[in-house]
Amino acid sequence: MAVLPLVLAATALFEPLGAAAPLTQPVRPPLSPAAEAAAAARAEDDECLGPLPGASDDVVALQLVTAAAKARDEQCQEGSFQMTFGEDAGTFAVPGNTDAGTLVHFPCKFGDTMFPHGQLTFECRADGWHYKSLNCSMCPATSLPVATGSLTGSFDLPSSLKVGEKAELTCKGMRAGQDVYRYGVISFTCQRDGGWAFEEETCAVCWHGDMNVTYGGDWGVFPLPLATGDGEEVLHPCEFKREKFPYGSIKFVCQAGAWKYAGDTCAVCTATNLTVEHGGHRGTYELPRASGTGTKMQKPCAFGGTTYQWGAVDFECREGGWVVFNDTCAACAMTKFRVTHGEDEGMFELPRAATDGEVHDEACVFGEKSYASGVVRFACEAGKWNLKTVTCAA
Repeated sequence: MAVLPLVLAATALFEPLGAAAPLTQPVRPPLSPAAEAAAAARAEDDECLGPLPGASDDVVALQLVTAAAKARDEQCQEGSFQMTFGEDAGTFAVPGNTDAGTLVHFPCKFGDTMFPHGQLTFECRADGWHYKSLNCSMCPATSLPVATGSLTGSFDLPSSLKVGEKAELTCKGMRAGQDVYRYGVISFTCQRDGGWAFEEETCAVCWHGDMNVTYGGDWGVFPLPLATGDGEEVLHPCEFKREKFPYGSIKFVCQAGAWKYAGDTCAVCTATNLTVEHGGHRGTYELPRASGTGTKMQKPCAFGGTTYQWGAVDFECREGGWVVFNDTCAACAMTKFRVTHGEDEGMFELPRAATDGEVHDEACVFGEKSYASGVVRFACEAGKWNLKTVTCAA
């Protein structure tokens, strides 16, 4: 805040000192012995140039050109003080026949400028009128309640001498009944009506910035905003340097004054339920989120109330979602079966049987010998292949 000089002049019984004259105590008429003693006791306080008692930091010095009505019979006589405060000047008339110890207060009006807060005070002493104090301001020093983000508290504002003057405070200075902000500033402007008005703020529990996230062999940079409350969350699309995932998001959370990575749901294939049909039966399979194409998942052969002892259902994550790429479910597994017929022996390769009770016929070929008619019949029973009949004939 600017430092403003205060200059005081007075009109009374004596000529003012010249502009170039040294600042000394003016000559005055003889006083009564009591007044002389009081004046001597106050001599140190009555220096012509010195700090203003009780004045704010904006007031540097008081220049007393001449007394404003010297005491007569230990009473102060009428006179006037001319004062400059900042860029404005004012004249203040003090009354006569006033007893020592009397204080006279004036509104803070200097020329056309009226400072709505504070007052100017003069004191009658045994040797005449004296300037005592000044605490004028356009906007007062005050505590102002403010609600920002998720917090409510107050800020201590200084006094201001100018309309339009801005006070900028750190958000750490907020007084509240809970954790306060760690970052940012808040500003107020002194208004013409003598009050402070909120302008803008950047108060935050977590500051804005970029966070680098490594994802597998990939990485990405994600911008994070100001967070006005602890626990605040931000979600970003899963867009990394080399790959952009079609599903999911990355989550960040504001904790203990800093942004932190809090997990992700990035996926090429989302978690889903997929229905598969096999041998007239249907089964529904739960598939997880997959973050890369080519991810495979194998499930047991359970289709509704029917469970197959052999094989599995294989799923693969491809662009667009999960697909079934292999189904090896069987009531009876693929196997080799040795059969003897008379003096002949043959090895038969049997396929998978999709359902229990399935029948499979093989031609009558036993080693190098073949029969013209008939079949070798097998049946899938209770999870395994059994030989049922041999009707081979020459």
